[in-house]
Amino acid sequence: MLVLTFLFILAILCQKSSAEQEKITRLSIYHQKNGNFIRRGEIVGLPGVPQYVSADNEITEFNDPKEIFYQIKVKDENTDYYSTAKDCEEKFPISTKPFTTTKDVRPLLGNFESQAKKQQQSSKKPAADINDQAPQFKEVEEKSFFQKYW
Repeated sequence: MLVLTFLFILAILCQKSSAEQEKITRLSIYHQKNGNFIRRGEIVGLPGVPQYVSADNEITEFNDPKEIFYQIKVKDENTDYYSTAKDCEEKFPISTKPFTTTKDVRPLLGNFESQAKKQQQSSKKPAADINDQAPQFKEVEEKSFFQKYW
């Protein structure tokens, strides 16, 4: 009796593992060229780690620039479902809006105009007016009562 129970449990586990193996998704990849859908490869290993396996008739070079963009269809082998989304379809010619940008420039904080004027005024003085003598000692101004004690 124990052996029959063990065999029954073993049979159930084998059925579950074979059912899980059937749930692995295989997606066939097709693309449309000149109105015909050509199989280009498969995506295997789903829902685990997906891997793309290319078919023998994989296109490696394109003669026409329009051939680079083509409509892709994906077929799920388990459900026999063809996707109809046109996410990869591009219309020619591709037009974009011209690039425009605006940049606001703010002046630096400070009174820079007065410094520039002082430098210009000092450079306009004739060379004869420059005092090359040693600086003379100036008298120390006496502070007012308010400045001394306030």
